[in-house]
Amino acid sequence: MRAVRAMPLAVAALLASAACGGGGDGGGSSPTTTLDGTVLDYWTGLPVPSAAVGGGGQVGTTTADGTGDFSFATVPQNGGVELSASKAGYHSTRNESIPVGTTPVTADIYIAAFADIARQYAAVGVTAAVDSVEVIVTLDDAGTPREGLALSSIVLLDSSNDTVGVGPFVLGAGGDIVPTTTLSTTTAFGGRSRVAFLNVPVGRLTLHVEIPPPNAATLTMPVTGSTNGVVLVRR
Repeated sequence: MRAVRAMPLAVAALLASAACGGGGDGGGSSPTTTLDGTVLDYWTGLPVPSAAVGGGGQVGTTTADGTGDFSFATVPQNGGVELSASKAGYHSTRNESIPVGTTPVTADIYIAAFADIARQYAAVGVTAAVDSVEVIVTLDDAGTPREGLALSSIVLLDSSNDTVGVGPFVLGAGGDIVPTTTLSTTTAFGGRSRVAFLNVPVGRLTLHVEIPPPNAATLTMPVTGSTNGVVLVRR
C-alpha cells in the first residue's frame, strides 16, 4: 500500500517543480522592450504616413499611422534591430541598426522615394541595373563627421573580396550626389558626411573603410541589400 501512495506523491512533486520552472530550460522568454518612432522621407525629412515597417523575427511588422508614427511592443533587449520601411512610390529602405538596451527606445527611420533615387543616378549618368540596391553610408566617429577620407579608401566587397557597385559618391548639401570630378574626398554637409554606392548587387557584402594616420584603422561592417531597395548604414 505504501508503494501505491508513493506514486501520486512523486507525480505531484514533478508537477510542482515544473510549475515553478524547475528542470528543462527555465520556461521563460527573452526580455523585451518597446520601440516607437516616425517614418520620415530621407530627402525632405517629412513624415510618411501609412508605410509598412518591419523588423523581422520577434519584432514583427506594423503599419505607420496617418502621421507616420509606428510602434513595436516586443523588441528583444540588449541588442540592435534593423527596421525596413516600404510604401508605393518608395524604395524598400533598410535602415541602420538601432541600439536597444533595457528601456523603451524612440528612433525615427527613413524611406527613399523613387524620384529621389532616380535623380541620384541621373546626376552621374548611371543607368539603374535590375535587381540592384543603392547603399548610402553615413561616416561618423562618435558624433563627428568623418571628413577628408579619399573616396578610394571606401569600398564595398563581395564574398570574393572583389569591389562592387558604382561609386562611392559624396552626398552634397541637398542630399544629392556630387560627381567625383567635383569632390574626391568625404565632406560634411548639414552636419553629416555621407557617400553613396549605386548599382550594388543584392546579397551579403562588406563595407571597408581605411582611416589614415594619425588614427589609422580599418573599419568593416556587413551590408545586406534586398532587390531594388536602398540600404542605410553608419560606420
